[in-house]
Amino acid sequence: MQLNRGMAIRQALSAVLLSQLDLMESNIPGIRDDIDAEFLHDFRVASRRSRSLISGLKDALPVPVRELGREFFSWLSKQTSTLRDIDVFLLAFRQYRQLLPAGMYEQLMPLQSFLEQRRGTERTDLLSALDSDRFHNYVHDWREALQQQAREETGTAPVVGDAAGEAIWKAWKRMRKHGRRAAGAKSDEALHELRISGKKLRYLLEAFRTLYPARDVERAIRQLRKLQNVLGDIVDYQVQQEYLSHWQENFPGRRHRDVKAAMDYLGDIYAKREKATKKMFQRHFDAFVSAGNRELFRSLCNRTGR
Repeated sequence: MQLNRGMAIRQALSAVLLSQLDLMESNIPGIRDDIDAEFLHDFRVASRRSRSLISGLKDALPVPVRELGREFFSWLSKQTSTLRDIDVFLLAFRQYRQLLPAGMYEQLMPLQSFLEQRRGTERTDLLSALDSDRFHNYVHDWREALQQQAREETGTAPVVGDAAGEAIWKAWKRMRKHGRRAAGAKSDEALHELRISGKKLRYLLEAFRTLYPARDVERAIRQLRKLQNVLGDIVDYQVQQEYLSHWQENFPGRRHRDVKAAMDYLGDIYAKREKATKKMFQRHFDAFVSAGNRELFRSLCNRTGR
């Protein structure tokens, strides 16, 4: 979406959020027909991006509109998260075949069957939510509120060029702060905070990318993506371990000793991968907060000084 730096921030943000709502709705037929797990993924990304932009530019919208958005996207997250988690876990079975010794992969079939049954239940619940009056009312009210904001006279309201630059700069500084904390503490909580900060920064850069020189904003996103990839791998390995530990509770007794053995084997592999990837974190974070990258963000956000 092409934005003009002189647009009022309220109008620009409303336009961006409307485009995300359109994207969400365009993925619903694919979710209904169960064509590919990516339809739900894209639906959730648009929802998370919307929620993040509302938070990152919280003064751009009136309080009632902001609260409506927060309520809507918080509810959507609860409706979709379990199904997405199961989808991710089932997709990982392709990797399990390569990781497990010959013959051990077959021991996981009871787990796969169990997850497929759970997926059917969760999918039914999600479709019911998408068919509900609550969902349709949320969509109607959210679209109407944003369209109203886009039409309103803005007078001397801040322009998007200034507001977006301020939000991106704050997100950049927050990410440096969380990154230093993560580098010092090396705790999972600190790394999790950094990953969330990275997502918020990236959503801002992507939403307002047309305000900046294409070469500069693409370079900023590319540098951020490198660090996010490392953080994403760490979280993926942690999530796999958590999933494997959690689902073991559904396979008690001697009859499922083999499936639990295969899950334990995979858990050990992911624990070792997590440990190895954490050792790579410092190098990637140092590259992200390098002097050159710092100057890039200063230039994008029109900042001077520290």
